Amino acid sequence: MLGEVGSTKPGHVYDAQMRPAAIWIALTVQGVPCGELRLTALVGSNELIIAVPLSIGTAVYLTELAPQWLRQPIVSLIEMLAAIPSVVYGLWAIFVLGPWLRDHVEVLLSETLGFLPLFQGPKIAVGMLSAVAVLSKMGIPFISSGCAHAFCVVPRPPREAAFSLGATRGGVGGRGVLRSGRMGGVVAGILGPG
Repeated sequence: MLGEVGSTKPGHVYDAQMRPAAIWIALTVQGVPCGELRLTALVGSNELIIAVPLSIGTAVYLTELAPQWLRQPIVSLIEMLAAIPSVVYGLWAIFVLGPWLRDHVEVLLSETLGFLPLFQGPKIAVGMLSAVAVLSKMGIPFISSGCAHAFCVVPRPPREAAFSLGATRGGVGGRGVLRSGRMGGVVAGILGPG
């Protein structure tokens, strides 16, 4: 898959100083060879698996459950998190989050779930776990803001219908608002990680 060092064929390694093992480690996920496109899709899908449920929960809480005195500070905090440049998130991931995940979280995961192939192998600070964590952290403000805006424009009849059927405030958020605003949530989930 990688070819010989110093090969001039397209798609092969050109630099004779670079060792094939270093390239192989960079393009593998726990020993399984991955190309850049597959690795990007894997990181992006894991990011969405984490960020979308958290964002939808945050949006439902903000639109339906949060008291008015708490709603505005949380919305302001989410908007401030969305304004942080991605370069700052990247540097934070490299110098703070990555080493912390390597020293604490990856050790715990390998001790408890080490029998699974996903949690075996070397523990590195700039790996898939830190990439998924920081990308999820970057996407949550955008997705939750988009979902909250989509849930705010849901008309009153679905909310009133859920209340008339005996739903609680949480049930109104789960059944009335989520069903009516699901397409806005889908759009926010697509555009948020952008």
